[in-house]
Amino acid sequence: MLLSGESLYLGRLFSRLLAAALILGCSAAQASKLSDISAALAPGQWATLNTSTDGSGFNAALLCAELKAGESRCGDNILNYAGEGSWNRTTREVHFIGSGHLRETKHISYTEATNTWKLETNPSWNCIGLAGCAQYASIGHNFDAVTMNPATGALFVRLPGYAGSALYRRDPATKAWTALPAAPPSAYTMALEYFPEMQGLVLMGGGYVYLLRDGASTWERLASGLTMGSYGSVASYNPTHHVIMFGGGDNDQGVGNRSLYRLDASGTVTPAPSPPENFGVQLSQFVLDPASSRHLLFTKSGGFHEYDVAENRWRTLKTTLPTVSTRPVQWTAVVPIDTYGVVLLLAQHDFNDFRVHVYRHAASRKAPAQTASP
Repeated sequence: MLLSGESLYLGRLFSRLLAAALILGCSAAQASKLSDISAALAPGQWATLNTSTDGSGFNAALLCAELKAGESRCGDNILNYAGEGSWNRTTREVHFIGSGHLRETKHISYTEATNTWKLETNPSWNCIGLAGCAQYASIGHNFDAVTMNPATGALFVRLPGYAGSALYRRDPATKAWTALPAAPPSAYTMALEYFPEMQGLVLMGGGYVYLLRDGASTWERLASGLTMGSYGSVASYNPTHHVIMFGGGDNDQGVGNRSLYRLDASGTVTPAPSPPENFGVQLSQFVLDPASSRHLLFTKSGGFHEYDVAENRWRTLKTTLPTVSTRPVQWTAVVPIDTYGVVLLLAQHDFNDFRVHVYRHAASRKAPAQTASP
């Protein structure tokens, strides 16, 4: 017969063992291909998450932008002229909206739990491919003009200037799109980012910066006369330093610039050191590394650079984009995954060869709090 002290000790020991078992069980249940690959990567390494033939759905059928009459392979795809996709850390989903040149617009998503991609319902604002649709009555391309509120999962898209600078919001629960106050048509294309500290959307391009606060009916102009490209400017929000880094772009003739700016939570815009190369949509990919809080720049020429906000300086690195056999990536889009401290690269390597690569730039830090598991 056990003494009362022994009973108490064994009871506590059993409780601890049970708690440990539950923790281990939960960790196993939350495991996914994305989490496993991310955990195995060392800084500077790439790995492949999905291919066109692995059953994940990331293939030409999903990404091709409208096969035209007489075409037997995808002539264009939605990764053309693209910037970033968005990661919903609550539902563990990636959302990306893109379009081929004067072709079909698609909204696609990735679910971590099943490691699969799918086509979302055609947005109500998109009529490309439907009878009676005007040639430019859609997004045109991604143009870094799609963003997400990380706290709510609401998705926002700004249509290019030729479509009247219309702006729409997607509710993550109902999946319904709602029109918001039209964005100022200051440039043909403008980068769009949600800025949590300012509680609103920031629009950057053509030398202008505008803010639409949550629930507001009018846009505020924060800056003008900035040296930027008239076409294809990009932006990247940094939650650690509470700033948006933006700039770059070109003149629609491939002549780019290197102007970089910093927007802080007070609405102040200040110049930042220029990167070593021109940057902007179609010239590069500019994305935040969620593990180090540094901004990464992959250029079309093969350059790889990082910008450190705290030190306010650039470094050129030896890292290169992944190559499949002898085929380098062609069209790409990027998605920062703060849950695992990695970046996804959605890439086309050949006409029918599409892949999703995972890159770790730095050792992972503590992930943000999660409200749901895959």
